[in-house]
Amino acid sequence: MAAVTHPLTQPFTSVKQDAITAALSFWLMTGLMIDGWTHTTRGGVESFFTPWHAVFYSGFAATAAWIAYLTFKPPRPIGGGSVRAGVPTGYRLGLSGVVIFGIGGVLDLVWHELLGIEVNIDALLSPTHMVLLVGAMLIVTTPIRSSWHRPTTRDSKWSWVAPAIVATGLSALLAQFFLFYASGWQEPAFRFRWEPGDDFLVAFSVLSLTASTVIFMVAALLILQRWAPPFGAFAAVLGIIGLGLQGLHGFEQPGDLGGAVVAGLALDFLAFRLRPSPETPSLFRAWAFLAPIVVWTAHALYLALIGEFGWPPVLGGAILLQGLVGVALSAIAVPPRLPAGND
Repeated sequence: MAAVTHPLTQPFTSVKQDAITAALSFWLMTGLMIDGWTHTTRGGVESFFTPWHAVFYSGFAATAAWIAYLTFKPPRPIGGGSVRAGVPTGYRLGLSGVVIFGIGGVLDLVWHELLGIEVNIDALLSPTHMVLLVGAMLIVTTPIRSSWHRPTTRDSKWSWVAPAIVATGLSALLAQFFLFYASGWQEPAFRFRWEPGDDFLVAFSVLSLTASTVIFMVAALLILQRWAPPFGAFAAVLGIIGLGLQGLHGFEQPGDLGGAVVAGLALDFLAFRLRPSPETPSLFRAWAFLAPIVVWTAHALYLALIGEFGWPPVLGGAILLQGLVGVALSAIAVPPRLPAGND
């Protein structure tokens, strides 16, 4: 398959600098989870100026300052002194995200002062929060773009790909946070006691499973397109998602986090055995089919162990359906080869 490439004239950051970007993004996301925990468990938040927003926006300020430093620090590129020429490879969209997030923060302040504070699903669908989502996603994914373009092999060691792996987990967590009302790791999926005729909860649960499958599989397939991930990469991604979702509920179910990590380790083992890559489409699709089945089977078994699994075997097809979703996503990530002469 012909690769789409373009010459890169921007400077590269070091792996250490990308690690700092990922760490500051983790600070930003921690603030978001703490703020979400406040709205989820405490309620009654009546002001924009809270300690939770302070953690969130201080994380943004630190990340913005760091990206600005990397952009404007000397030496300037040879043959050009423009800001555009000085932005490191992969950081241009991150810099745009800083601007978008800053505008969204001002708009959010005005919105809250005029219309009050949202406390439920309206907080996830607020127009100003959508602006913040776009800005944050562009910021958080910066180490992925930087690492993607760095001229390293697929079999890069952990220290080289760690910033990208962490950023991938954070971006998946951010997406799941804004689809928190449709999360396969939350109720009612698997937990409610189903009786024939309770079709709404079944349908909603399956849609929630599918939404979560799409989120973590897009993240996983993105990793597999660029790297042969070191063992533990998928455990880290699912662990970050689980850590954030548990934090939203004050770690009421810490076992869910352990289950996510175990499922991630199973995906790591599966990737180690199959060695999926864009150059081996059949193995790539096999991994994409098995991965969601492994994740949700592990989650279902964990719920059964703690006595919270309420579904009968007849609904087990919902897990197999997630495998088909994974295959469909793999066909988009690595489409079939074009006939000769059509490249």
